[in-house]
Amino acid sequence: MTDLLAQLGTAPPPPGYTHWSLHDAEGRVHATGLCAVMVVDAYRRDGLTLIRAKADPAAEWVDPAAGVRPRPRMNPTLTTHGPGRFTLANLPARCVVEVRTATLGSVETFEVLDGVFDYEDLATAHTVTLLRFPFLEHVVEVVT
Repeated sequence: MTDLLAQLGTAPPPPGYTHWSLHDAEGRVHATGLCAVMVVDAYRRDGLTLIRAKADPAAEWVDPAAGVRPRPRMNPTLTTHGPGRFTLANLPARCVVEVRTATLGSVETFEVLDGVFDYEDLATAHTVTLLRFPFLEHVVEVVT
């Protein structure tokens, strides 16, 4: 049954039907579906743009110039500098960095403007989550 559902998900819509997606000004997909062409306009919402295309909110975004696109992956580089010290580089501008200390579970949040994040702490194990749309969320386990 799962294989059949997967095949239906990639098939073109039947005649008289259309895929639709709602996205915001940044391209985040908020909703997607399949409906009869004559009622697609009923899915419009204030502040969101309706397009006649299928989009996966977890894996895709809407580029105004290119339409539905895969969300790119971040490719950060990690350098450790001894106990509790590390640098993450090659980050997108305005990347939000959340650092969770493994021992206490405390979380600190930072915004990186220049693509490089330096961190120093007494703890030597951290879970670092990198957030910047349209990039996919990226998690790095750091042990120094």
